[in-house]
Amino acid sequence: MRSAVLLICFMTVSGVLSADTIYLTNGEVVDGKIIDETGDNVSVQQSFPGGGKATFEYKKSEIKSIERSEPERPATQTQPEATTAASGSGTGISYDALMRRLEQYFPMRQLEQLNGEDRCIGESENGLAMLEVLGNKSNISKANLVLGITGDYQGAAQNTQIIAYFCENAFPEWEGCTQWVSSVINARTDGTETRLNKTIMIQYRADMELIIITVKRSGT
Repeated sequence: MRSAVLLICFMTVSGVLSADTIYLTNGEVVDGKIIDETGDNVSVQQSFPGGGKATFEYKKSEIKSIERSEPERPATQTQPEATTAASGSGTGISYDALMRRLEQYFPMRQLEQLNGEDRCIGESENGLAMLEVLGNKSNISKANLVLGITGDYQGAAQNTQIIAYFCENAFPEWEGCTQWVSSVINARTDGTETRLNKTIMIQYRADMELIIITVKRSGT
């Protein structure tokens, strides 16, 4: 996993404000607002709560299709039900629910079982993020999201989006999950929070230039 020397530039987020969805030929999906379009290029701006913005330019040859949303979608949207009834040592989160919108970043593959549990793992194309999911796909036991600390703005913006999706999928009932995670990371410290039957843990590993976010069943 590649990493650089600066803190991921987390801009207090609860989700990216977006108006258009751009589908790239490499399979990536970009949410943002198209602010300029020429014969060969499309400029997309992503805006974050708190005023942070990032603009990226894509060649039209890289774009498979565009979904334009009119009027602009609100920042806060009702999320589909993301959990199942908790039982045994599971979190109550299904694999499909956890992976919603994350599949565009992580091509997951099945590995050998770990301690008798199914194990899937995937790494982002830029090498700055890795996701590991353990347990039965109908009720996973644990998910580990590993992020490289980077000074690359585009990589940091992608990691910010990944964190937002990860938190929304794992804790749909906790509206402030993403903001809490962002505050802990910006403080460059560790943190733990429990909601209902699930615990989220953050480890800030400056020595390894990594941030590890773990979701597991409470008490395990």
